Amino acid sequence: MFSFLAPFDLKTIMFVSMLFTVLFIIVMLHMSFTRKVYEGFQYIIIGHIFVLLGTVVTLILRNKISNFVSIFVGNLLLLMYPLCYYIGLMKFYKLPHTKVYLGALFGIIVVSCYFIYLQEDINIRIVIHSAVGAFMFILASVKPLFSEIPKKYKIQKVMSVAIMPIGIFYIYRAYHAYYHTPYNNFQSLIETDNVLKVLFILSIFTAFMMFYCYLTMTSDRLTLELKEARERELEAMQNHQKLFSVVTHDLKTPITVINRSAQMIAHKLSRKDIEGAVQRLNTIKNNTLAMLSLIDQWQDNALLMTK
Repeated sequence: MFSFLAPFDLKTIMFVSMLFTVLFIIVMLHMSFTRKVYEGFQYIIIGHIFVLLGTVVTLILRNKISNFVSIFVGNLLLLMYPLCYYIGLMKFYKLPHTKVYLGALFGIIVVSCYFIYLQEDINIRIVIHSAVGAFMFILASVKPLFSEIPKKYKIQKVMSVAIMPIGIFYIYRAYHAYYHTPYNNFQSLIETDNVLKVLFILSIFTAFMMFYCYLTMTSDRLTLELKEARERELEAMQNHQKLFSVVTHDLKTPITVINRSAQMIAHKLSRKDIEGAVQRLNTIKNNTLAMLSLIDQWQDNALLMTK
């Protein structure tokens, strides 16, 4: 299976995969610094940094560093990749993930890497690494799909589905290494492991899908925020119209009374009815005080609305 990849050198595929990973890291870092990103996005970036460092330590610098660093530390870096994906997606979906639970997952990775380091058989190392990697990726993929998540963006669950193939291929790699193609040494793995080539290709696909999903959701969020801003503006205009109607209605009555009282004062004074004129002046005074009271109430309401 995957014999069509045999003509392609693993180092070439690995180099292309690392090149794409570096590119995605740069672009996603730029996004995180220049725009508002979703919670958990930083963990996706950290995960890609881990897998890049793990590839360098495990495959490129293997003959230049100690076995402990190349095997234990290298596998630890590689397995932090799916753990970061898991944390990032849990934070994005706002699903519960306690520190104790995350600590337990990290403990599984550390213990697994220690057993990988102790094993002399490279096939057992591959089986342990692939089994833990498959568990982490499938957990990150399946948990959001079977959880009650408020669906805000159409494409959000595509992120979970996009990482499922790499988890499935980790399972296949463990099965393939143990039952079908046992490797005698690291060099034979480099020369004949077509499944590892597929995993490198899938890592490019996964990084691209995550990048695409975040770009799409950013566009959807801008559209959603614009729609919400328009709704708030429309609501503000409606409230302004209601307030204007209330103000005109409440002020119309005392102004009408004042106007009539002023006319009556002129009429009373023309007939030298001083007592009647004084009564009308009291009416004007009372209605003026009523208007001032209304204005004070509107000011108090405006202050309460701004708090």
